[in-house]
Amino acid sequence: MSDRKRPCPKEQDIDADCPFTIVYKANPPRAEEKREKEKNGKTCTRRDRHDSKHFQLQTFDFPRTSAFKAMDVYYVVQPSNRWLGMTRYKNFRNGFTCTTGDFVVVANEQSIKRQCTENHVQDGNSKLHDDHWIAQVLEIRALDTFNIYARVSWMYRPHDIPPGTLRSRTIIEGRQPYHGPRELIMSNHMDIIDVMSIKETTDVRRWIGSDDEEIKDAFYYRQAYNCRSRVLSPVPRT
Repeated sequence: MSDRKRPCPKEQDIDADCPFTIVYKANPPRAEEKREKEKNGKTCTRRDRHDSKHFQLQTFDFPRTSAFKAMDVYYVVQPSNRWLGMTRYKNFRNGFTCTTGDFVVVANEQSIKRQCTENHVQDGNSKLHDDHWIAQVLEIRALDTFNIYARVSWMYRPHDIPPGTLRSRTIIEGRQPYHGPRELIMSNHMDIIDVMSIKETTDVRRWIGSDDEEIKDAFYYRQAYNCRSRVLSPVPRT
């Protein structure tokens, strides 16, 4: 994501403006090991029980292929007691209503600087520049009306594809010739953000056909990126 890009997470991803960190568990997670031990009649250790209790499974609805495995990840938000101690909500209001599952436009330092430089409104509609981030809201939690956070998964732009990405046995990087101007890439890269950084909701569609009318005037995606394995799904055949 140019100079605003957060690196793909290894064991954790840290947002300096948010007190929460997401830690990823390398596969197989202890939760799976615990189930295998229980199935085989073995005794689980205290560490097994601790990890199983705290690590959560996040699933992603994207088709598997022989070249692209599941994007599901095990993760924990730290500090976990503080995160889990907050109330979970289905939506929040901040001049607009945002519900779990919505796609949102997220402001960042670069987009804020640009808006201050422009210092004007364009026909009453905000123009979505490339320096905005786009994400899907997976979970909303709040301590009070002033401390509301969302767990999100990022929608990459094609130029965000990092060096060394594998796509169908080919190593690629950045935007490819087939990528459209409003095309996004689904990812399992998650962060916790303050909802005050969410500018608005936006329309993002999964494009599985060849009809351009399906994606007219909307952001769309047809590929997914697994930030854990650095694999990009193949372009669907139409």
